[in-house]
Amino acid sequence: MLKLLFSISVSVFVFLLITVYIRKLVLPNLEVQKRMRGISQNSVQNSPEKLNTPQPNIDWRRRTAGRNLADIPFSQRVLLPFIHSAEGYVRLLAPAEISAMIERKLILAGLQYSWTPGRVIVIMLILGVLTLAAVSYRLYHADMLMIQKIILTTISTFSAAAMPIVILNIKIESRKKKIFYQLPEVLDLLSVSVEAGLSFDGAMRRIVDRMTGPLVDECKKLMGDIRMGMIRKTALQKMAERCGVDEVSLFVTSIIQAERLGTSMGRTLKIQADNVRERHRQYVRALALKAPVKIVFPLVFFIFPALLIVALGPPLITISQRFLGGR
Repeated sequence: MLKLLFSISVSVFVFLLITVYIRKLVLPNLEVQKRMRGISQNSVQNSPEKLNTPQPNIDWRRRTAGRNLADIPFSQRVLLPFIHSAEGYVRLLAPAEISAMIERKLILAGLQYSWTPGRVIVIMLILGVLTLAAVSYRLYHADMLMIQKIILTTISTFSAAAMPIVILNIKIESRKKKIFYQLPEVLDLLSVSVEAGLSFDGAMRRIVDRMTGPLVDECKKLMGDIRMGMIRKTALQKMAERCGVDEVSLFVTSIIQAERLGTSMGRTLKIQADNVRERHRQYVRALALKAPVKIVFPLVFFIFPALLIVALGPPLITISQRFLGGR
């Protein structure tokens, strides 16, 4: 018990020293970076993509102003202010590469307007610290070697801290599949609408009004960028970057080349729709060819043991009874 209290007191003392060091030395030196990031955030908030999109960061001060503490939920009274203040420190102290990587993943997952890199990093730190404390307390009296305790604690801490990134990767793959499955239908409707006499913008506007899905949401952002004055080429390239699907990139490239060379937009869209349909068929055939390989594992671990029990169970029981009876 004394060792535990001593370790806790040392940890608190080190934490206070680090906090004082950050407040006195690090934060004044980062004031210029903070102002520059504030300017960049203002420019991003005024960009065409965010003007027609609900903002993610809930202003908890505005929502809790003029209300009694008993009427304010615990999440808005304690958790949101803590996460908001922690985001500020993380945004200043976190490496730019990690923030850029998480921001890229949020864009590919379609969560760039509901989450921020700072919030994801804060959640990773909270999960890591909680797991470290829980595992350390659990293994404190365990009959294990010190090196085993350190390895198990390290693996558990990093695994818990990496869970948000794993969830983001799963969300990205799911969104890419949805975009890939929806792309042929969108291209067919675009091709039919353009061949019927509509312009590319008019056909895209009709699809946006009558369809739903992740690809349609990206088309809405594309139309918003074009309405705000962005060049169509740049808006299309940004849409391809947000989707992260090769077929969408090929579609965007073909549209840009058709506009540059002056070729028929309807014919280009029809060719792209046929190509995407063919790629979709090849993808389905590949999944069908993988099915026999994937079904081996359920057969080995679930079906074969049951068949062996049904086929060999009665003879083994009979043989054991005769052997024991004869003996």
